[in-house]
This record gives sequence, C-alpha cells and structure tokens, in this order.
Amino acid sequence: MSEIDLTPIVEYFRKHLQEHGSGARGMDWKDRDSQYLRFQVISKYIDATSRTSVLDVGCGSGEFLAFALENNIAIDYVGIDICAEMVNACRQRFGEESAICAEATDICGMGHKYDYVIASGTFNAKIDIPEKTWEAHFYKNILAMFEMCRTAIVFNVMTSFVDYRYDRLYYPNCGDLTKFAVEQLSRRFIFDHSYPLYEMTMVVQR
Repeated sequence: MSEIDLTPIVEYFRKHLQEHGSGARGMDWKDRDSQYLRFQVISKYIDATSRTSVLDVGCGSGEFLAFALENNIAIDYVGIDICAEMVNACRQRFGEESAICAEATDICGMGHKYDYVIASGTFNAKIDIPEKTWEAHFYKNILAMFEMCRTAIVFNVMTSFVDYRYDRLYYPNCGDLTKFAVEQLSRRFIFDHSYPLYEMTMVVQR
C-alpha cells in the first residue's frame, strides 16, 4: 500500500471517467491524437519482434492495449491502476485478466516479472499533494517498476522546460532524474524530448 493518501488522485480520475467515458478525455488527455502520440513514442522502445510482456502502470481503460492491437504490436498485456472504476473499464473492454487494482509498489516483490514496464501520464497529476511528498512517491514507484522489468522501463512525465506551470501537475527535473537513474537504476537510459508535447519520455534499460 502507498504511504501517502491517494484518495484525491482516485477521485480526480473517477470524476473524469464518469464525465467523459473511457476515451482520451476520460483519462485526462486533451484528445486521442495526443494520447496515441505518447503511445507511439513509448512503443518505439519496445522490441515486439517476438511476443513480449508489458505491465502498464496506471493503465486507465487499457488504451495502450487498444493501440497495440490496432498497430499489430504483439504483447502479453497486464494493466494496473489505483482507481477501481478504471480497472473495471479495462476489464469490460479486454477481459477479467487484463487489469488489477494496484500500484507498482503493491506487486513489486511478489516475483512478477515483465519484459517492459510502462507508464503514460501516471505521475503527472499530483492534485493537491505536496510536491516533495509526490516526488518521493514517484521515485518509489519508478524503483518498483525497474525491479519488475526484464528489459526496460518506459515512462513519460511533464518536462520542466515549460512557459507555464499548473499547480496540480508534477514537473520532475531532468538533472534529478539523471542522478536517480545513474545511482539507483542503470547508466543505460534515454531521454526523448523530441516530440511536440510539453513532456518527455524516459527509457531505463537493464
């Protein structure tokens, strides 16, 4: 279980799902195009030449699996999310085995291993949780994700290079992320800051 109260996060996404359904806006994305652009970037770093396993942290309604199916990317997919309604939405679309209600730190240490562990937008919205508290939560979950991967973790976060900041969002620092990766994960990492959104994707390889 998380050491912080994630109720504000659960309520935030539950409200979006209720108001907008299981599409992009229900996941708090602007639109499907920007949501799928993020998936395209993530998928660049997944080798699916042979069937590969993917754990999707903060899976929402399982749209990454929909993206993979649409693009003939062969993966064995499992999603996890802290919002039960999101998990139910994913299960309704893709079956009971497609998602479970949990966060990465809940299942880390249980012996579960996946070729890739991914997260898209999962750590962006901190709502009213203090930044230092959310930062500790973020790094703890990244550690858990890396512990469960065989090949790499791939996740996107807001970039700190922005003209305007929203109080509800978390903007990690590139330098801090680099130091964290080198000291606690791996020196084999990539920052992808090349696509036209105010965010970046980080890949950390085994």
